[in-house]
Amino acid sequence: KNKAKFSKAKFEKEADFSKAEFKNEAYFRGAKFKNKAKFSKAKFEKEADFSFTKFEKEADFLKAKFKKEADFSKAEFKNELTLRGSTCKGDIIFKNCDVHRMNLNSLKSDSIFNISEDSKIDNITIQNAKFTNIKFKNVTKINEKTENNCWDFSGEDLSNFSFVECDLSVANFNSANIQKTHFDNCKFSKEKYNRSILYPQIIIKQSKDKEYINSEYEKLQFVYQRFKRHFTENHYYKLAQDFHYNEMKIRKKVTKNKLEKPVLFLYYIFSKYGTNYWLPLIWLIGCIITFPIFIFYKTWDFNIHNIDCELYKQGVIYLFNLISLVKLIPQNDADFSNFYNEYIKNGYGIPIVVFYYILIITFITLFIQALSRNYQR
Repeated sequence: KNKAKFSKAKFEKEADFSKAEFKNEAYFRGAKFKNKAKFSKAKFEKEADFSFTKFEKEADFLKAKFKKEADFSKAEFKNELTLRGSTCKGDIIFKNCDVHRMNLNSLKSDSIFNISEDSKIDNITIQNAKFTNIKFKNVTKINEKTENNCWDFSGEDLSNFSFVECDLSVANFNSANIQKTHFDNCKFSKEKYNRSILYPQIIIKQSKDKEYINSEYEKLQFVYQRFKRHFTENHYYKLAQDFHYNEMKIRKKVTKNKLEKPVLFLYYIFSKYGTNYWLPLIWLIGCIITFPIFIFYKTWDFNIHNIDCELYKQGVIYLFNLISLVKLIPQNDADFSNFYNEYIKNGYGIPIVVFYYILIITFITLFIQALSRNYQR
């Protein structure tokens, strides 16, 4: 049978190919559809070429069947492209295409579904779809940041998805399964200090409904956890650090544990959730410098004018000797013995020394943690 040749054809009215069976190659290369193009339940037994095709209205491929490769390279879809419920046995190729809205709900692909090379997609919806291998490479998003104009992957299983060099600044991954999803050199939305952030967090901030905010934040917290784990395992440490920061930030907002909230607050002011190594270092130095003053406030009557260099030096020596880090004075020193009897035997010194130990260990731990996060390779 002859091939279906519609290359550079112009369809002024609605083009209805519903339930059509293309036994041989179907060529629509460079065709223009001024009105709706209907290919619902159409069967393509051989290759289908829709490259350079322009669809002014909806392109409907509802429950269409592609048994071989279908090429949509450099095609332009000014309205919605519907592939809902379609079956793809061969490769589906979208290279350098422009799509206003793409519906891939319930699509089944047994081969490669490839969207790549500067393709632009305003809105994409994927629900209950099954892919053997779907790859997004260098896909950009037209910068219209509205709630209804985003890449919506919420609640979906993205196990076989690959996103390579994609702009995901307006992508929604809430409740999505991304444990086996591959992200390579992708861009996300940015907040202050050039920190990466997921798009739903921007949308949630705009709401005034507290119940909605808490519900969505709880979902988003787990998404950040999955992303952080993925980026850490794949050595994208800057993104992992940014997502860890936002995970902790959201966790502080939604936690119902009365003890956890102040702990997270201290975690923030001491090291910005383990991402800033200068803060714990400053706190550590401050603790070492000021502690000898406060540990002897009774002796000095807490009067700063009474603290001279020699007295401060004595305080440092007593402190180090007390916590047994360095033995700077003999145990039979009369002044130290008096100090020991007053502060240790009478019960003042033990909690102070324990508290000092805790602070020092905490700041050193936070410093090492933040340093490793910033300089992982």
